[in-house]
Amino acid sequence: MKVLIQLTFNNGLGNLYCGATELLNFATECKKMGYSCELIFASNHGVDNKYINYIDFEEIFDISSFQVFDKITSIEQSIKDKKYNEYYFFAACNVKDPGQHWWDIFLTDTTLNLPDKPQYDIHTLYNQKVLPKILPKFSTKIYEKVESFKSKISDVKKCIQVRHNDYTLNVDDEFTNYTSSIIEIIKDNSEKFYISSNNKFFLDNLNKLDNTVIYSFNNLDLFSNDHSYHYYNRTINREILLERLIDNICEMIILSEFEVIFHHSSIGWQSTFLYYSLSHNKNQKLININWRDNLKNLNLW
Repeated sequence: MKVLIQLTFNNGLGNLYCGATELLNFATECKKMGYSCELIFASNHGVDNKYINYIDFEEIFDISSFQVFDKITSIEQSIKDKKYNEYYFFAACNVKDPGQHWWDIFLTDTTLNLPDKPQYDIHTLYNQKVLPKILPKFSTKIYEKVESFKSKISDVKKCIQVRHNDYTLNVDDEFTNYTSSIIEIIKDNSEKFYISSNNKFFLDNLNKLDNTVIYSFNNLDLFSNDHSYHYYNRTINREILLERLIDNICEMIILSEFEVIFHHSSIGWQSTFLYYSLSHNKNQKLININWRDNLKNLNLW
């Protein structure tokens, strides 16, 4: 009995980690049932990948935490056909066809029984407090970089994480006013705050305050940290893009260090960029500070 699982890197980093978590738990149960498990990691560089062109799985993940797989292969573009070598497409994650979103299942025999697909998304984690049984690890290099940054936040307990619109470099009046309101509140507060955002305008303005800390991203003058920056910067050297990708993963991990995250999201739900943090720090508080709430939750500071 053989199962092939495909992980497609065509969404944000939170989705990538969440998908890796789900498929790792699924493959572990498959292994218990006697399956041989294979993993394919598809970069989907070009239109889909927001961060970089081609990348190998082991450049960002720790292979040792995926030992349940008998074989791991990195490919450039996801498998979108329903027949691949000896495998037949069986199921996709939240979509109809393979290679479109998160991860897919292929089987050598589609009549075989499978374990239930684990539901470890941001909603079950945040709303139902369902913690995954197994959590994948990123590469040793990434965790070493995280450790080197921790000294800068040793006295910081609270984080403001703002996920503003992707695919746009424009800032409207509403977000400008929102940023100004945040600044005024922080200026009147004696505590330090770690500031995380994909929006350059927000980071630049909050970084001017004495009691804020941001991650030490390189080359922000070369290109901003919008989650879709690869769309705008296709000619940037791969080493620079890889460094930024790793730094974004580092920040995603660093968020797990804080007791409280005040979170704003313009996408209508909690950003999955918080998935790593919430899954590794079960006591962490997540408080919504969307402007539609008139920043009322900031009174909790």
